[in-house]
Order: sequence, then C-alpha cells, then structure tokens
Amino acid sequence: MWSEDKFLQIAPGENKVPESLLFDTYAEELSFPAIYLGEFRVFREEANVTPFMMATSELRRSDRRGVLPNKLLYTAMKIMRLRVCSALKIGFKHIVKEVESIW
Repeated sequence: MWSEDKFLQIAPGENKVPESLLFDTYAEELSFPAIYLGEFRVFREEANVTPFMMATSELRRSDRRGVLPNKLLYTAMKIMRLRVCSALKIGFKHIVKEVESIW
C-alpha cells in the first residue's frame, strides 16, 4: 500500500541542518557538470590535496574546460572563504584564551 508518510516528501531537507557550499565535498563537481562530466575527483590516499592545489592543477592543464570565467570566480571565492574561515578560527582561539585568563 502507498503511504504518504513513507513515500511523499515535499521538503526532503526538512528538520536537517543545511550544509554550506564551502564545506560540501562534491559541490564543485555538481555545480559544473560540463567540466567534470558527472564524475567525482579521485586522489591517492597518501596525497593531502588542498583546494588551492586543485585550482592550480586545473589551470595548468592543456584541457581548457576548467578555465571558464565562472569556474575561476567560483574557485577564487572558495579559496578566499576558506582562508577567512581559518583566520577566524585562529583569531577566536586566541580571544577565548585571553578571556579565560581574565576570569
């Protein structure tokens, strides 16, 4: 039998915490299907790959699909947001230590 509670989902993200595009691991591949062709990037296990390393690798390739203006702006903003986020974490870490020493 068909049940509305089981099969009808009007809002599938209801009662869930939204995930930021900055921290979504597959957001870039899903945002640019013409570049990645629906395939996710795969790296070696021992490689510690950063978003900056991925961007420079795509810029240096002979395949010029990754150099579209909207992709470049997306990548630049992503790297800037990650750097601001890490700087804020460091800044707040020092503020918390100073406040704890006062009390």
